Amino acid sequence: MARTGGRRAKRRPRWVEDAEYGAMLIRMVNAYGRRLRQADAGDLPMLVELAARVDEVLGDSVTAIRDRGVTWAEIGEAFGISKQAAQQRWGKR
Repeated sequence: MARTGGRRAKRRPRWVEDAEYGAMLIRMVNAYGRRLRQADAGDLPMLVELAARVDEVLGDSVTAIRDRGVTWAEIGEAFGISKQAAQQRWGKR
C-alpha cells in the first residue's frame, strides 16, 4: 500500500454489485429453507427473526428511497402493487 507523509493511505471499501449480492442472499435463504424443511419446530424462531429483519430492512430502504425523491408510483411499480398500496404499507414510518 502506498505511504503518504509517514501514514498509511486509507483503502476504499470494496463493494459487491447489488444484483450479485442480492442473488447470493436469495440462494442462501433458499438453502436455509431447504434445511428447515427437515428441522423441527424449535428451529422456526430463527426463520421468524429472519423474516422480521427483512421486513425492517425493506421498510428502511423504502424510506431512504422516498427521501431521495422517488415517487410512490415508482415504488409501487417496483413491487408490482399500486402506489396507494405502497404508501399504505410503508408511508407511516
